[in-house]
Amino acid sequence: NYTWYAIVDTLAWILCFAVPFIVDIVVKGDSKKFHKVIVSISIVLAVIQIPAFLSQALTFRPNQNSEVNITTENMFEISDRENVLIFMVDTLDEQYYETFIEANPEYKEKLNGFVHYENAVAAGGRTIVGFPAMFTGTPFTRQNTYSDYLSAVWSAPNAFSLMNEAGYEVNVYSEPVLFSIEAIDYLANFEYGGGKLGSAAILAKKLYKMDMYKFAPHLLKPTFWYTTSELDEAKEINNSYVSDDPDFYARFDSTGFTVNPDKAKVFQLYHLEGAHSPFKMDEKGNRSKSTLEKQVVGTFYRISQMLDDLRAKGLYDDATILIIADHGDKGNTGHFAFLLKKAGATGEYRSSTAPLSGFDLAPYLASLAGKELTGLPYSEDLTQLQEDSIRERHMFYNTSGNSRLQVREYVYKGAARDGGKVITTFDDSWAANIPVELGRVLSFAEDATANSYTVEGFGNNTGFRTKLFGPYVKMEMPLAQIPKDGGLKAHFTVYNKMPASVKKIIVTANGVRV
Repeated sequence: NYTWYAIVDTLAWILCFAVPFIVDIVVKGDSKKFHKVIVSISIVLAVIQIPAFLSQALTFRPNQNSEVNITTENMFEISDRENVLIFMVDTLDEQYYETFIEANPEYKEKLNGFVHYENAVAAGGRTIVGFPAMFTGTPFTRQNTYSDYLSAVWSAPNAFSLMNEAGYEVNVYSEPVLFSIEAIDYLANFEYGGGKLGSAAILAKKLYKMDMYKFAPHLLKPTFWYTTSELDEAKEINNSYVSDDPDFYARFDSTGFTVNPDKAKVFQLYHLEGAHSPFKMDEKGNRSKSTLEKQVVGTFYRISQMLDDLRAKGLYDDATILIIADHGDKGNTGHFAFLLKKAGATGEYRSSTAPLSGFDLAPYLASLAGKELTGLPYSEDLTQLQEDSIRERHMFYNTSGNSRLQVREYVYKGAARDGGKVITTFDDSWAANIPVELGRVLSFAEDATANSYTVEGFGNNTGFRTKLFGPYVKMEMPLAQIPKDGGLKAHFTVYNKMPASVKKIIVTANGVRV
């Protein structure tokens, strides 16, 4: 397609190089004067770029559209006065917890002061819906993209931002995909991803190569071509938090909790793999091929060791501690485990049948900071919940199948273990059947923009990926416009963990294989 362009471009370059020599020959007599003019013009062209450079340098600001990076600095640093600690055990269904505590009743003594809310309904399922809903009080109902939803809820007052306003140092160790860039303003261990330079030499080399690609003659451009992902080589991202329980506990073993007397209030949230597959941790918290049951035991074995470290430092009784799931696992993932030890609670471990909702957590955390979250229709004051009282609770479950993405709203009118009933279905109306604009990038990740065009073989979108049901899958994408030259290019980026059974991708246009 660029053959004639390459020919013309090459001739233009030859002409540019030849012009000074041709003029020099034509001028003949006063070539020194001509040389001075050429040099002067060259110097002027170089010097006039300096103000532009200084202007850019002085007005530089971090890219607000950058990704979130969660650092591991101060991960186990706490206050000697006021601490709020949350151990979020992923996928810990209430049934899994009850099985564990019945088989290991000795842990009730290790959890003194805790109240186990056995009648708790999650705010949402799975993590992509449950986590932000629990800490903001606002569910995801597919009225817009997931990215837009995150930007809206993390920009508004939420449990984390209000605790930060009240003087807490708020640290959250979880998945960056669950947050928007706005959370950097109030989460101490969040930073702009890729904003830190790891190697100036690598960056200079890549930028020089980019400039060469931009300004070199067309025929030489392939020599300098590279993908912008190569710039990642210059980033400093070694301190990013990665969810890996055996590694997490090993890090804790090396330091334990460290007390910083300069910090009056500290909030730490640890999002652990917990009951989530793959099962790679044994009953002692060591890395090993394992089972669900063993991994749950190992989770509580290691959490209890961390609580013992708090006791040894005399900080356990005065701390507010929660051991909770982000959602359950059975059915619609609604029945989840929730344990709370309020600051000052020292009595025996006990269970409560009070009808708790995951939506109650955000206003509770805000109240610890002396703040109030209002306008949350699904939340109540969990400190005022009565045993065996009747309460209507709502839970939002994200699901999909082929081209249909939706969030189902369940209502629980009785006990959590009795399940809920679907009352509303929120369809992904903003993207369904909309013709694809040429050049648009579609994804099977959190926004799931590609799912609207799936026809056969695609399963549920969990927020981080879309699962396949079988060896054959099919997509159909109507185009918003036909390419002017009749040509069409489709570029596929295949996730590096795609199984070897995925052999080929076939693209057809109006029945013609392209």
